[in-house]
Amino acid sequence: PVLIGHSAGGGLSQYYLSSTTVPTSSSHTTPQALILLAPFPPSGGAPTFRNWALFDPWFSFRFIWDGCDPMSPLSSPSLVKRAFFGDSKRLFKTSVKDESDDDDESVEEFFEQMNPEENGAWPASMMFSFADPAKVKSSVNGKVHLITASQDRLMTPNIMKRVKQAYDNVDGNEIGLDVVQGSGHHIMFDNQWKQGLKYVEDRLDSWGL
Repeated sequence: PVLIGHSAGGGLSQYYLSSTTVPTSSSHTTPQALILLAPFPPSGGAPTFRNWALFDPWFSFRFIWDGCDPMSPLSSPSLVKRAFFGDSKRLFKTSVKDESDDDDESVEEFFEQMNPEENGAWPASMMFSFADPAKVKSSVNGKVHLITASQDRLMTPNIMKRVKQAYDNVDGNEIGLDVVQGSGHHIMFDNQWKQGLKYVEDRLDSWGL
């Protein structure tokens, strides 16, 4: 199996593989490779939350006004677009489709399907260093690949370059890095999702998996 994790799920994937409690019994199968899509950095997600506060100046005030509801930063389609999607993603159902992309769904439609509740404790638990790149890399025999998005305002390209560097520095062997041009943080739901999928398929082919 191949473990694929996005955002906080990418953080959880790294934590799992870095943990000394990874199952080794015959009843469990250890992942053979790891693909990370715009993941929490193993050194901690504090820079991500700082980025959020920078592009959303009302983040803290709104959060307090909403009774510290973890969904406060994502309480409208416009907030969701700013945090999760690239510029080409149309905001409303009635907006004109961008024919140059696979514009399947508006942010408004995505917003209507979102879970109304969010557990803030999970991402908050990864605020600081939570995974060891050396353990992660060795657990999958060096098969780690990183996919990022050029318009990701949370896990920015610069942050993802530092993640790559952390894994490269483990043994001097570079991990792969692909950038989905034009996409925001939600690579799987943005207009460029097919390009993200192709990067996953190409990497699996190169690994023979």
